[in-house]
Amino acid sequence: MTSDADLADLARAVEDLEDEAVSFLREMVRTPSVNPPGDYAAILDLLRSRYEGYGWDVEVEWAPDDLLEELDLPHPRPNVLAYVTRGDGPTVALNAHIDTVPVEESKWTYDPFGAEVDDGRLYGRGARDSKGRIAAYTLAARALESSGLLPEDVTLVLALTADEETGGEAGAGHLVGSGALDADYAIVEGSAYA
Repeated sequence: MTSDADLADLARAVEDLEDEAVSFLREMVRTPSVNPPGDYAAILDLLRSRYEGYGWDVEVEWAPDDLLEELDLPHPRPNVLAYVTRGDGPTVALNAHIDTVPVEESKWTYDPFGAEVDDGRLYGRGARDSKGRIAAYTLAARALESSGLLPEDVTLVLALTADEETGGEAGAGHLVGSGALDADYAIVEGSAYA
């Protein structure tokens, strides 16, 4: 059972990590991962570097060549599995995607890759969908770690997938279909526009 003191510690941890989370989000927005075409090299390097810097175990699950050929995809498709903890209890996956839709710059008031902050809002391609989720999941995991509230028996993994914007077969579909990701619980992308 989580006590009021634990929740207060967690809230403090979130507050302490807020600037770090915004900085990480700005880095991601400034790192294009537009799909199509789906060139993920730069965003993969950023994610690996960040998570390995936290001491997390990072694995990259590549979609196999035969699947890429079948789907007529021109670039490799990496899926990042960043393990915050590995326990012998349940596995909890926090899933978001690393790709964004293409940009029509004429429709933008702000530079789509500028990650500008104006009046408390961050603007840029992927700021909400789905790099914002990646930053939020990262913040949550870091806050749980730093507050000591992450159960030792839980496996907590950030499952950051390719190709959601074009169907996800080489991304989440591949991870689950191949057995590379087998979670007991998952938090996945969701939106509420209406």
